[in-house]
Amino acid sequence: MMYISYMVNITESIEDNKLGLLDEWLDTNSLGSYASGSTTGSNHRKYHGLLVARQENFEDKFMLLSKFEESVFVGDNEFFLTKSHYDPGIYVPEESKLLNSSFEQKLCPTWTLANEQIKITKELAMSYNQDITLLKYSLENLSDDKKLNKIYLKLKPMLAYRIFHHNRKESEDFNLSVYANTKKTISFKPYESMSELIINSNQEIAFEEFQCWYKNFSYTEEISRGYDHLEDLACPGVISLELSTKTPLYVAVSTEELQKTTPNLWKAEMARRSKLTNKQDLQDADFQTKLDYAAKQFLIKSLNDTYTIIAGYHWFGSWGRDTMISLPGILLNTKEEKNFKKVLRRFLDFKKDGLIPNIIGDSIESSAYNSVDASLWLFWALQQFLYKKKCSHAVIKKEFWEDLKDIFLCYKGSKPEDLRCNELALLESGTDKESYTWMDACLFGSSVIPRKGMVVEINALWFNAVAFMEELATKFKDPLLEEIADTKARILANFQDTFYLQEEGYLADYIFEGVINRQLRPNQLLAISLPFSPLDKDAKNSIIHICEEKLLTPYGMRTLAADDSNYWGIYEGDVVNRDLAYHNGTVWTWLMGPFFEAMIKNSENAESTIKRVKTMIEYFDNVFKSAGINSISEIYDGDSPHTARGCIAQAWSVAELRRIYLEINS
Repeated sequence: MMYISYMVNITESIEDNKLGLLDEWLDTNSLGSYASGSTTGSNHRKYHGLLVARQENFEDKFMLLSKFEESVFVGDNEFFLTKSHYDPGIYVPEESKLLNSSFEQKLCPTWTLANEQIKITKELAMSYNQDITLLKYSLENLSDDKKLNKIYLKLKPMLAYRIFHHNRKESEDFNLSVYANTKKTISFKPYESMSELIINSNQEIAFEEFQCWYKNFSYTEEISRGYDHLEDLACPGVISLELSTKTPLYVAVSTEELQKTTPNLWKAEMARRSKLTNKQDLQDADFQTKLDYAAKQFLIKSLNDTYTIIAGYHWFGSWGRDTMISLPGILLNTKEEKNFKKVLRRFLDFKKDGLIPNIIGDSIESSAYNSVDASLWLFWALQQFLYKKKCSHAVIKKEFWEDLKDIFLCYKGSKPEDLRCNELALLESGTDKESYTWMDACLFGSSVIPRKGMVVEINALWFNAVAFMEELATKFKDPLLEEIADTKARILANFQDTFYLQEEGYLADYIFEGVINRQLRPNQLLAISLPFSPLDKDAKNSIIHICEEKLLTPYGMRTLAADDSNYWGIYEGDVVNRDLAYHNGTVWTWLMGPFFEAMIKNSENAESTIKRVKTMIEYFDNVFKSAGINSISEIYDGDSPHTARGCIAQAWSVAELRRIYLEINS
């Protein structure tokens, strides 16, 4: 087997490309599959690829096609549409052989590639509800040379066929042979246990077999994150296609047989997107439309007509806590909002000792129940749909009431492992190894932040859930009402006395064996923002003021005050440094939801506050244009300029901004 390893001296360095590499595009298909890359066309993550899709009998998604190496011949000269980065710090091809490139996010990722003689417009879109990535190439002749009305595009498929978390290395069992070939279709099947990779076109495909491995692709983002950054990719040969000024060239990369021609698939997908945005260019759409469009990528249709929410792209899956927090902001006021019942039922069907799973496995035994708050967030999610009149009391009684009672009784009876309802009717949870809260980073077998004992947001969520139960039990005339009301009264009598730090003017983050953690964190905002609060007015106002002064940034809330000795202002480096920073100062956008809600509920001038909140949310219109294009990142640095970090598209970041924006514009 041949292999190619570039060791030429090209002066373009990582630093020269750093700004361009930071901007990434993402396109999804409602099934959890995606295509993604940098706007420059050079993959700089192991997660970048043209088709990352599900495979039957595998839990993780697979990187099937990493990229095409694309080039065109203009006369006798070959020009490339994309470049690749190889170890050590080498870019191929050199600049003189590249077409000038610019990127726009229209209805789909769009590149304009040109020199003095030709201009190629390249567009990419995934087909809705299908594991198909579509590419459209359009040619314009800028010269007087009529020979350039028709040129040839060469595509070298770079096959990966690996779990998307792990880089591919050259392997002898990788079958590079053509699996099937017709005039307009060619396919490859490196492993019998996996699907074909099928490449279709509206033009005849000429294929020259040239089996080889391209060695040592280098992913700069993985270097900075301390992970394996080198990959070998398999190239079975070269595809040649005619590109004409008369007719666009369409290419489809898929795991399934096409039900329509490639031009018709493209036309249908663009019509669908245009209808969603009422525009031909997403950047011209209003802010609400952009939020709506961003939200759609997270609702995933699973097998058996079930639905879930993917926590973030590229590497996150479907998690209980993230799903419950994201559910209202993703689904409210959409055509899909009725599916919230299917999402809730999917997690409730795996309920164990009152806990819904944070990660659903093949069975209850194989699922992960490491989230005390996920079940309590489910109460909140259900409240949102009820209070917004998207769900009736009758539906709750019929479909969810028995589950809600079971959760209440399990929590009150201290049934879940590592959870206890104490004599104050407050919850104690967590161990040295796991906090069971959303601040769950662990290093060397222990929690980075040992949040155990009575945790502030767990008990705020607990009070809200019990108060909601009282409301429902009263409505349903349920005999459990007396026990629920008694529990609520005991929590209300003890919460503020237990958590409120009179001298500091805010809530303790957690209390363990009488030791009070006095760090200023945003978790306490839930004691104010949830529908039912156990705090008095003075405490609420003091907390809002201090959190705004110490934690608020334009991109979200810091997870720790900057004047704390444990504060980390920059989220970077290897996994140890990043996990130390993750909840110790790093900014999380989703926390804007509780903060804005707390502001609005407790404002003496609602009109002025709503106007301010709207301005702060609309600031994110600029965020849509960088980092993860047309989405909102998972986290940002605590220190200015608050660089985007983590996942480039995060469900609860988008969801909480959208939920509040809908609320203030209703």
